[in-house]
Amino acid sequence: MVDYVKAILPEKYNQTLSNNSYLTFESTANEHTGEQTQRIAKYKNLKFEFKKSGVVYMTGSLHRFYNDGTHNYNDFTLENLCSSLRLIANNLSIELSEAVLQNIEFGVNIEPPIKVNALLRGLLFHTGKKMPMEEFKHVSLQSGNYKQVRRDRFFLKAYDKGKHYNLKTNLFRWEVKIIKMVEIEHLNINNLNDLINLSDNQLEGILTMLKQRWNEVLYFDSSINKALLKRRIKLKINNWQSLIYSLAPNKFGVIF
Repeated sequence: MVDYVKAILPEKYNQTLSNNSYLTFESTANEHTGEQTQRIAKYKNLKFEFKKSGVVYMTGSLHRFYNDGTHNYNDFTLENLCSSLRLIANNLSIELSEAVLQNIEFGVNIEPPIKVNALLRGLLFHTGKKMPMEEFKHVSLQSGNYKQVRRDRFFLKAYDKGKHYNLKTNLFRWEVKIIKMVEIEHLNINNLNDLINLSDNQLEGILTMLKQRWNEVLYFDSSINKALLKRRIKLKINNWQSLIYSLAPNKFGVIF
């Protein structure tokens, strides 16, 4: 359920992580002056950025980390999440309560009854309470079909997970990426340690959020058999699948 995270570690970890044998370090330098501009370390797929201010940013997918940094298409249970976090804490000597979350991503893998490509084509817009209608945009990826909506506090991400990893499974991925933690302040998830101690209410809150965002999607079902419909309904169906029509409710008299 939990995938990508971005957490900030206090200044004291700048030194302790610098001497950690689990990390592989690399640096970037100014091509003109030769001065080191950024210091980065990696542990499997996790990345640690050492800032000049002294703090350290940790980013990456906890799900992929559990799979040795290779993939995130299998089930990732709460037990798997906890074991991953404990491994990070033990091997890197990090107090998880001191790793304050800046971003977090929640997602689910689903095997839908229709082809994922068809499902993705049907995603038109997202529109939530007090939010204007926002179109799902195609994002070009070599690994597969991917659509996204960008909001001020979160992103919605939908893609063909099976194609992404060359799987035979018809696997759809639905994600909500929180980019401003105020969006989930009601869940009281503030640091990595909170993820180890998730209550039933917090888990239910995460699932409710994933379902709520999906229910706010304007979706066109391309499997509708138009031959069985009356002419008047066919015309409406043709209009409803049009992005121009959907974006101009005042002109066409449509209310979603």
